[in-house]
Amino acid sequence: MMDPEWKQKRVADLRSGKYKQGRGHLMYKKGEERRHCCLGVLCDILGVDWEEFYTDRGVTYYKAGADGDTVLPYKIATQCKLDSVNPKVHGYPHKALSDLNDNNYDFNYIAGVIEKEL
Repeated sequence: MMDPEWKQKRVADLRSGKYKQGRGHLMYKKGEERRHCCLGVLCDILGVDWEEFYTDRGVTYYKAGADGDTVLPYKIATQCKLDSVNPKVHGYPHKALSDLNDNNYDFNYIAGVIEKEL
């Protein structure tokens, strides 16, 4: 079960409109526009130091430390008391939060899943 304080903050930030949704990576930037996946929002909330990973076709992809470019760094998953670097959800067509994100479920929907499942 996710730490209740981080869960509340994460759900609120996913619904806030502050973050633009991206897919495939925790965070990437094209020009000045930053996009995050649902897991990248949690990294951002926790103040991760984003490291430039690579640039392709004008898009710069970032990772959250040494072990996080498409899933949570282990340190963040542990800090938030998550059971996985890519938390699993049950009863949904896609079985992990990153799958929901990358299969066009919007942040509001994902926030509801987090409230119910984590």
